[in-house]
Amino acid sequence: MSARPEYQPISLPFDLDGVSLDADRQDGDFDSNGNTLSGDLLPDTLVVHDIPFVLGSKAPKAPNVVRCSGQTITLPEKPHNRLYAIGAATGGPAVGVFKIRDRHVEVSLPDHAERLGQWNNRMVNGKLHEERDQIAPAYINRTPVAWVGTHRHSSTGENEAYQFTYLYLLEFAIPPGAAMITLPNEPRIRLLAVTAVNTRDDDVRPCKPLYDVVNGTVTTIAAERNTFLDSLRIRMGCPIPKAIVHYTVDGSDPTSSSPTYDSPFTIAKTTTVRARAILAGADDRYVSSTEFKKLAPREPTGAIKLEPGLDAAYYEGDWSKLPNFDTVRVQKAFVADSIAIPSFARKEKYGLVITGFVKVPTDGMYDFYLSSDDGSTLAVGDTLLIDNDGLHGSGDVADAIALKAGVHRLVVRMFQAGGDQDLKVSLAGPSFKKQPVPKEMLFRAVTGKRR
Repeated sequence: MSARPEYQPISLPFDLDGVSLDADRQDGDFDSNGNTLSGDLLPDTLVVHDIPFVLGSKAPKAPNVVRCSGQTITLPEKPHNRLYAIGAATGGPAVGVFKIRDRHVEVSLPDHAERLGQWNNRMVNGKLHEERDQIAPAYINRTPVAWVGTHRHSSTGENEAYQFTYLYLLEFAIPPGAAMITLPNEPRIRLLAVTAVNTRDDDVRPCKPLYDVVNGTVTTIAAERNTFLDSLRIRMGCPIPKAIVHYTVDGSDPTSSSPTYDSPFTIAKTTTVRARAILAGADDRYVSSTEFKKLAPREPTGAIKLEPGLDAAYYEGDWSKLPNFDTVRVQKAFVADSIAIPSFARKEKYGLVITGFVKVPTDGMYDFYLSSDDGSTLAVGDTLLIDNDGLHGSGDVADAIALKAGVHRLVVRMFQAGGDQDLKVSLAGPSFKKQPVPKEMLFRAVTGKRR
């Protein structure tokens, strides 16, 4: 039987509060964007492969993370032959060099919030792709995982469910007589704990991989939205350490001679952005592509006399998708003061058509959100903005449109088949956050005929 290994946790010069508890989810900033690891999921001592790692305090504003910037860490006087660290990268994968005596050890760390891998994925940059050359290839990050968080605390204080976070295990051999280790000069590498180990056991390694071997590279292209008025900030990412992202904005496929992505950039016209992550020895042929459209704001409706309220019509029938309501007899016409199911509607098998105008205060991009149970559509002006038809439960479906200040025609159609029922329309604009469309913004044309 082998001797029990000896462990000694090492004190770290914590300089960042990156862990928050549920009582104050905005305490700290792990990733420089205000997001933090969930301290409710992290134990005080994390045990990985029988190695204990003592984590920093979770008290409010207490530092518990080290941003690597070339600090020197003193090793225990008692001899130890291995050093293990728990950490992750932020802002994408990062590469850093640890120095132990005369040894320089290069380490590649994945981003703490990136997926560990994927199989061939048809969902690319938020859109479904069926064409073979547009399906993102499989990849696997092989850095050993030390801890998995099943949610994250966001910069706005929310529990981001299923936003997985990861901490990774790093291992270093300690040469005889080594008294210190110098951390990388790379602040995007964040460490949470380090433990020195003295053991006579050799590492146990699998004789063959215990997972599929894939070596594709992928990129992501993202922005606040895919449409814009004046300019738009474009961000890119790649979960593969050491891969270099090259991009184009002229519609051509990127090569190693194309510009290298280092930081977000701005576009000011309709642009197709393409990106490719190039890495020696990898299958790096995949090109990600997204079109961003510059819009001209829609002109408001011409001079028309308006009054508060909306014109609405209630129908009854059994449908599995929205009917042509022009061919269905109106059961009741009424004036509504909001976009909602009227109190007199029966529980099942009915439909609604609500028409009127929405008055927006300034020129800009407006995000409409439509939730219904069952199907619905929302049109602004002559544009069918949201198609949420069919049998389904409630949940927001959103799209954006550029509007000039003034009133714009609005039409909502919905039907209820059976089960639960719901109808909501929310709006966000340049000067206000998402909210149910206020009654003060809704109008109907004055025709001289009251209903």
